[in-house]
Amino acid sequence: MGSLIFHFCSISSMVYLMAYPGLCQSNFTYSDELALLAFKSSVRDTYNHLQNWSNSSTMCNWSGVTCDSKHERVRILSLAKMGLSGSLPSQIGNLSFLVKLDLNSNRLYGKLPKELLQLQRLEILNLSYNSLSGEIPSWIGSLFTLQHLILGNNSFGGIIPPSISNLSKLETLDLNSNSLQGSIPFDIGRLQNLKILRLSVNELSGNMPPSISNMSSLEWISLSLNLLKGHIPVMDKLTKLKLIYLEVNKLTGQIPRSIGNLIMLQELYLSNNNLKGDIPKEISNLTNANKIYLNDNQLSGYIPKSIGKLTMLQELSLANNDLEGNIPNEIRGLTNLKIMDLSVNQLFGHIPRGIGNLTMLQDLYLGSNNFEGSIPMEIGNLQQLEKLLLSGNNLSEFIPSEIFNISTLKVLSLSNNSLSGSLPSDFGYGFSNLQELYLWGNKLSGRIPNSISNASKLTILELEHNNFEGVLPSTLGHLRYLESLWVHYNNFTIIDNSNSETSFFSSLSNCRHLKTLILSNNPLHTKLPKSIGNLSDSLQTLMIDFCGLNGNIPSEIGNLSNLFKLSLAENALNGPIPTTIGNLQALQHLSLVGNELDGILKVNLSSNMLVGNLSFKIGNMKALVILELSRNHISGVIPTNIGSLQNLQNFSLADNLLQGTIPESLGNLLSLVKLDLSQNNLSGEIPKSLESLTSLKYVNLSYNELQGEIPSGGVFKDLKAEFFMMNKALCGEPKMQAFSSFNADEGILGMP
Repeated sequence: MGSLIFHFCSISSMVYLMAYPGLCQSNFTYSDELALLAFKSSVRDTYNHLQNWSNSSTMCNWSGVTCDSKHERVRILSLAKMGLSGSLPSQIGNLSFLVKLDLNSNRLYGKLPKELLQLQRLEILNLSYNSLSGEIPSWIGSLFTLQHLILGNNSFGGIIPPSISNLSKLETLDLNSNSLQGSIPFDIGRLQNLKILRLSVNELSGNMPPSISNMSSLEWISLSLNLLKGHIPVMDKLTKLKLIYLEVNKLTGQIPRSIGNLIMLQELYLSNNNLKGDIPKEISNLTNANKIYLNDNQLSGYIPKSIGKLTMLQELSLANNDLEGNIPNEIRGLTNLKIMDLSVNQLFGHIPRGIGNLTMLQDLYLGSNNFEGSIPMEIGNLQQLEKLLLSGNNLSEFIPSEIFNISTLKVLSLSNNSLSGSLPSDFGYGFSNLQELYLWGNKLSGRIPNSISNASKLTILELEHNNFEGVLPSTLGHLRYLESLWVHYNNFTIIDNSNSETSFFSSLSNCRHLKTLILSNNPLHTKLPKSIGNLSDSLQTLMIDFCGLNGNIPSEIGNLSNLFKLSLAENALNGPIPTTIGNLQALQHLSLVGNELDGILKVNLSSNMLVGNLSFKIGNMKALVILELSRNHISGVIPTNIGSLQNLQNFSLADNLLQGTIPESLGNLLSLVKLDLSQNNLSGEIPKSLESLTSLKYVNLSYNELQGEIPSGGVFKDLKAEFFMMNKALCGEPKMQAFSSFNADEGILGMP
């Protein structure tokens, strides 16, 4: 209708128009109104934001609508974050006076209507954070007045149309977080007015176009999380750049030394690429930089001493590279630094004492290097520190007492060093916010102080592989948020009385979030109390191997309903194996070997999601009477030492992913009554040793890849053909031909 009105106005005489000046204007206004009503009809307005879009009010007073005061035409349509769902109607192209169309953060879907091309006055098009799809049309390059094109966070696919380089007035190009492929248009450098280029989180490939070097107005470039390769182009002319995000690509070569010309740069992200070479000393020219991330590359050489000039720097990450040498003393000049990550490199020497000058530090990561000597006491000056990770070095001597008074610490990891000494008697008082403590793999000794209970927010406590001794304190039970307690390979003991509320195991019943408890390789020399059944319902791993445990396994252990791994191996436990272990339906790993247990063990873990191979250690579970593992995802082969389970009566591995042959050693299972290996990928022949099992009453080997002759003696004399159906090439007596039609093409059955 709008086009007919336009035609009418265009052919009318000047005299007629002068006589009736409001005619075309009112008709065009009516056309805008119809276009808006068409939009309203095409979307679902859940929150009634468009309720006043009706004849009861004038169009220019409608929500989100701004009109031109002279012509009363719609100039701005802004309906961001209104929960609108639906598609864009073609009539929206009739809003020919539209300068700004902002529909971001709704639930719009479908393709861009080609009628948008009619909006030749459009300066701002913001359709981000919707579910729009299809390709970005090439005609978008004909909206020559566009200054801001924002289509990020949609589902657009295809390529970036080369015609986009025609938008010479463009200042913002945001196609972030779509599914765009192909290369960045070669001529994108023609966008001389572009300030913001955001193409990150797509599937773009190829090289960064050299023409980017000519975009002298550029302030923000974001190409991260793509598949870009090749070298970073020279950027010496981009002196207005403030933000560079190129992380998580496949960029190679060196960091260009011209980067030192970008004196306005505030944030530099080049992490997770394949960059090599040294860190250019010119990086020290970036005196306005507050964030530099060069981690996860292949950078080598030394940390430049001149890095100390970056006094505005708040975050520095050089982790996961091949850097070597000392941390330069000049780093003490970075007094605004909040995050410093130099972990996983080849750095060596002493940790500089000047690091204590960085009093704004919140996160300090120096782990997995080759630092030696003592931890500088000056770290105690960092009273805003929340994470201190020095693990995986060659640090020695005592832990400075000053560290134990950094009350802001949430994570402290000093593991895998050669630290010695003991924990102070007031340990815990200064750790009111500590959540994770890793001290494993050192030479620490002495007792765990009772005061550890004051670190009341602890969730992870790992003290394993040290020389700690003494009684495990019951005050550990005061750590109500504790999830993991690892104290194995020490010299701890337990004074435990199952009737005492202050005993170790009883106290741990207060830790209702406990998931992992590992006490192995300590000289506990105690009995397992009944209170072990009161441990957290969340407990998934319980390991008390090589601890000199004696007495019976209490039946209450069956209360730990979510237990995934239970290992009580190599102790002096005796008596019957409690039948309540059969209640542990989540159990995937059970080890009781190296004890003096008797009785029977029934394990039924069928219809779970068990994965991986059957351990060869299963042959040590002599008490097994029932082993039911059907309907899981167990793979690999059946261990040959399964034949040592002389008491096994019911053995089912049906409906798994097992391969290989059926072991001959199954013929040693003299107590076996039921054997079900159906629905796997077993191959080879059926062992004739099974014929000698006089107790065997049921065998099901169907749905495998077995071949050869079906044994005819023993239990096989009475078995029906259905227990051997759907194999590769089994043959046998004539009665086995009954089911041959099920797989005639493969000739499974019925072979004389």
